[in-house]
Amino acid sequence: MIKNLRRLFKYFEPSRKQLLIVGILVIIATFFSILGPIILSGIIDNYLDVGKAKGFVLILGVLLSVYVMSNVCNFISSFIMVKASEQVVYDLRKDLFNHIIKMPIKFFDKNKKGDIMSRFTNDLTDINDVLSDVVIELISGVIILIGSLVFMFILSPLLTFITLGISLISFICTIKIGMKTAKMFTHLQNNIGKMSGYSEEMISSMPIIKQYGKEKETNEEFAKMSNRFRHYSVKANLYACLMMPVSVTVTNLGHLLIVGIGAILIIKGHTTVGSILAFITYFDMIKKPINQVASLFASVTSALAGVNRIFKVMDEDIENPSGKQIEVQGEIEFKNVSFGYNETAVIKNFNLKVKKGETVAIVGPTGAGKTTILNLVNKFYLPDKGDVLIDGISTRDLAHENLRKNIGLVAQEPYLFKGTIRENLYYNELRDKEKIKSIGINDMIEKFPNGYDFIVEDAGDNVATGEKQLLTVARTALLNPKILLLDEATSSVDVTTEKFVNDGLKTLIKDRTTIIVAHRLSTTKNADRIIVIDKGQIVEEGNHKALLKKKGLYYNLYNNGLE
Repeated sequence: MIKNLRRLFKYFEPSRKQLLIVGILVIIATFFSILGPIILSGIIDNYLDVGKAKGFVLILGVLLSVYVMSNVCNFISSFIMVKASEQVVYDLRKDLFNHIIKMPIKFFDKNKKGDIMSRFTNDLTDINDVLSDVVIELISGVIILIGSLVFMFILSPLLTFITLGISLISFICTIKIGMKTAKMFTHLQNNIGKMSGYSEEMISSMPIIKQYGKEKETNEEFAKMSNRFRHYSVKANLYACLMMPVSVTVTNLGHLLIVGIGAILIIKGHTTVGSILAFITYFDMIKKPINQVASLFASVTSALAGVNRIFKVMDEDIENPSGKQIEVQGEIEFKNVSFGYNETAVIKNFNLKVKKGETVAIVGPTGAGKTTILNLVNKFYLPDKGDVLIDGISTRDLAHENLRKNIGLVAQEPYLFKGTIRENLYYNELRDKEKIKSIGINDMIEKFPNGYDFIVEDAGDNVATGEKQLLTVARTALLNPKILLLDEATSSVDVTTEKFVNDGLKTLIKDRTTIIVAHRLSTTKNADRIIVIDKGQIVEEGNHKALLKKKGLYYNLYNNGLE
């Protein structure tokens, strides 16, 4: 916790001058606030109590000026502090996003999107709310506490010791309740992230939920998560709400003691009415920092939980950007590679060599490890054992950015960004309209309203699946990669569209090292080699005709729908 707070306050370093100004203004404002009760005491004892009128208006003007100066300084310091805190949150949000986009794929496997997004929304909002207040409250609270105690001791040492004891009771109660509040708000923040992640996942998969009639089970699971959230929310707010009544009760007790003992001291001539009223005001002022702790503790603990959640993500290891920069030729080799996403290995002692310019198709049953092979080539993951080599160099030693610039991936589920078709195609910043024409989709694009300037909605929801796949093929073609990875690129399109996709792929595959993961025969029969894998190992190898003659796994897959 302390470590993360230090990291957070480092974000204030560019705003040191502003913070210095804030500190000075808060000191001035607090100084004027502390002067107020003494001036008011003088007015009561020297003017009201004795019926003196001369100079009364002047002293009231002085008191008014003191309060106005205090409020003006408070306003300016608050405005500067809001700007500084907004800058801190801006920098923190920027660094968090910059870190997340550098995270390896396995991070996104372990964390739900909704939970990640809650860092940018709930957590940063809580931090921003607290930062804009806590610095000013801290400085003013310390000064008010010290200044008020000094004047209280001057007015009445006896009453000062009594009120200090009362304040100590209030402080102990606040801390104990605050510790309970902090624990509950930490649980609450974690549950917000989990619930956001679950909600995002379920909303994304709503067609499947409805197809299988799982609305009731999904609703029950969400209800359980919502109930846990409600449980911690009620407890957290219960403790937070308890702070203020406890604090007010102790304050009222203090007022009774001060008035009771003060009355005796006035009767005996040891003090004045003005002094007792000033003492009560100072007692309320020293209670202010304690009451602020009570009122801010809930939001502070929530923000601290957010700070921990944000820095927990930022402490995760990013992909190492360093490594060799090479001119990729296209040779790929797996040497005794074993890998698993958890404790269970997906591929085991896997060996494969793909020559430069060769097209290799990989087929096998679901879960055999086909897509995993592509992920390892792309350095989305590193092998648990063995090595993946590109042109004889381990991917461990290659800069991932350099490697991926030379690898084109056409995924099973095509994805388009919100924006125009032109922006989606030129995502790689390579603009070659002739290459788009060469894969035969220029006419398709021109048929869209506004052609290349047609606006694609989120995730391409207003574009047919086949058209999306063709556009992703075109986008990959513009990258002009040395290595091409096709992950079941035609499995989600109809036969007619598949022909167009395959025609485009033929142009794309030419003179490139290509690995094709396929469910359909049409994308494998023209491969130089077909690799059949099962349970993470190669069980058959050859061309289409030779593998059919073996009547092994490939033969069975072919007869069961690999077509």
